[in-house]
Amino acid sequence: MKFDDDVLAKLLKQGTFAFDILEMVNADESLAERLAPDIPYIKAQVKYAAENEMARSIEDFLVRRSEIYYTSTDQGLSVAEEVARIMSGILGWDEAEINRQIENYKDRVNLSRRYLD
Repeated sequence: MKFDDDVLAKLLKQGTFAFDILEMVNADESLAERLAPDIPYIKAQVKYAAENEMARSIEDFLVRRSEIYYTSTDQGLSVAEEVARIMSGILGWDEAEINRQIENYKDRVNLSRRYLD
């Protein structure tokens, strides 16, 4: 499996836990997919955060477990649904909870942009 340099840089920030993430990819290659072409995180990092780091909301992953909120031009809004879907399979969220997570994250982003008004 070959990763782009920007994805590898984000994996390396996870230290030795990067090996655990790569093991997940070895078991399921679909987890090697990027969340979006311009976001250097892969699906396995979301799954790892939910399973091993106690990430319990998409806000937790997008703001605290990754740098997506701070570095993505849309603050991660374009991947919020994908992150919610990955986490839902681990945390047992139904469709209503997925939608609640997405709306809560949109509110967080909108609040951060209020100073622009």
